[in-house]
Amino acid sequence: MKRSTAVPSGAAARAACAAVVMVSGTLVLGSCSSVGSPGGGSGTPSAPTRVESREEALARTDRVQDHVRELTGLERDPWSKLVGYYRCQGRGLGVADEGEAYQLSSGVLLKAEDDKRPEVLRALREKLAGEGFKITSLASGSDAQSTAPTWEFDAVHEPDGYTVSAGASKPGQGVSVMVVLSCQAPPTGAASPTPTATG
Repeated sequence: MKRSTAVPSGAAARAACAAVVMVSGTLVLGSCSSVGSPGGGSGTPSAPTRVESREEALARTDRVQDHVRELTGLERDPWSKLVGYYRCQGRGLGVADEGEAYQLSSGVLLKAEDDKRPEVLRALREKLAGEGFKITSLASGSDAQSTAPTWEFDAVHEPDGYTVSAGASKPGQGVSVMVVLSCQAPPTGAASPTPTATG
């Protein structure tokens, strides 16, 4: 399979995050009025970077999230997990159908006191940069009353084609970590079971 150099953008991750509300470990589809629908939209279609079942892709994002958790030393909130399989760039908007190429977005919350979050995020950014991630700082308007995450940075791991976005969640909910995989192709002729969100 031809390998694309396209790496998922943090903007896609944030759009996906805005489209799903995490409530006690359950996914609730929400509105995207201010961000737009999640998924690839228009443009040149992304070529899948690898063949991977949805289950395998989710396991990969879990490993990345576990690594980020280890780097921060924080505990994961067991009641929050976001999982979305969206259409790849240039393949339309919305959720990818079974058997269709997809871009996986998976987010979790890490427990941190509000006043500790800036230092946690600064240290995480430095550690990821030290591991070779390409870091892009994002405009952060740290509004203490915000009901959505304030994304601080995107960290792109080009060799494996994924992006880690991190930022402060709403007050009292710690640090948000979103992992977005580049465009994936499901195995030919194999229907992947859709994983459920669990803590």
